[in-house]
Amino acid sequence: MLNSPAKMKVRKKRTEGNHETQS
Repeated sequence: MLNSPAKMKVRKKRTEGNHETQS
């Protein structure tokens, strides 16, 4: 369960960063 939230947090941060860069 530690890998679940950790991966989700990384994916969310990467998605937000990509979204800001594209914008």
